[in-house]
Amino acid sequence: MIFRTTVTQGLLQSSLQRGTLCALLGLSLIFFGGLSLPPALLKLWGVALFLGALLLITLGLYPYRTLARLQLRPHELHYNGTVFIFYHFGKALFKIPEESIEEALFFQKNGLYGLSLTFRSSLKEKVVILQPSSSFKVKGKRELFLPYFSLTTVERIKVLLAQDHAS
Repeated sequence: MIFRTTVTQGLLQSSLQRGTLCALLGLSLIFFGGLSLPPALLKLWGVALFLGALLLITLGLYPYRTLARLQLRPHELHYNGTVFIFYHFGKALFKIPEESIEEALFFQKNGLYGLSLTFRSSLKEKVVILQPSSSFKVKGKRELFLPYFSLTTVERIKVLLAQDHAS
């Protein structure tokens, strides 16, 4: 069984609006700085002004780009009956034995939503890292948050876990 992330239109639109505002700020910095500053100041501060504006544009639109990319190529959580395997843009990052999961909950706060997993404290190998070179780090906590999994997906995972824990 495969579960995929979903990016809501509201989140995508909100990210685009914030990004556009930040990018417009960067463009206005270039435009008004180039028009209003005298050539002597532009000679001194022009490169810094330009780089600052590019940074604003990039920082503004990067979250939208990431969400749009996630919408085209969603993260996946594969379940084979005993193990959940998390795929990040097509690469298997880690696997979670089904018996190590105590609870699966839907988490939503400030526009961020997803699957929150609570692990049993007694198991030593809760999460097995498959890509050690990835930026994903597991700390000694009992919880793991996987963003952008919808409420429907989380409910399906809860039902699946309940069936497997009952048997």
